[in-house]
Amino acid sequence: MKWFIADLTQLPIKDHSIDCILNLFTPANYKEFPRILTERGYLLKVIPGENHLIQLRELVKDQLIHKNYSNENTVTYFEKYFSPILHKKVTATYQLRPEDRDAVIHMSPLLFHVEKDAVRWEDLKELTIEGEILLGKPLKQTFKKGRK
Repeated sequence: MKWFIADLTQLPIKDHSIDCILNLFTPANYKEFPRILTERGYLLKVIPGENHLIQLRELVKDQLIHKNYSNENTVTYFEKYFSPILHKKVTATYQLRPEDRDAVIHMSPLLFHVEKDAVRWEDLKELTIEGEILLGKPLKQTFKKGRK
C-alpha cells in the first residue's frame, strides 16, 4: 500500500490515470477528480446518512448548532459533477465497549466544539453508523483534458 499527503485542489497525480477514487466520509474535489480519472473511471463516495452517529448526536443535542443532519446539499453537489450510477443507504448499529466509545468521543469531528465534560458518556452503549454510497462517472462537461 502506498499513500501520500497532498493538496486536494491540485492532486499530484497524472491526468486520466486513476480508474477509481474511493472517498469515505471526507471532503471531495469534484472539479479535480475528473482530471485524474480515466474515461472509464468512477468515484465511489460515502457520505454520512441522516442517522449516522444518531445516539451520539442525541446525547449532545443541546450543544449542537445543527440539531438535525441533512446530506441533501452534498448529494446535489455530487450530481452537479457526476452522473449517478448508484445511490444506496447502508446502516448498522453496534454495541460499544468502553474503549470503543472513548475512541469515538476523541475522534469524531461532531464533538470538536462540544463541552465533553458536561456529557454522561456512560449512557452511550451503542452507535449507529449510516452511510450513503454514491457511485458515479464524471459528467462529460467536467471531463477535462488536463490542467490549464
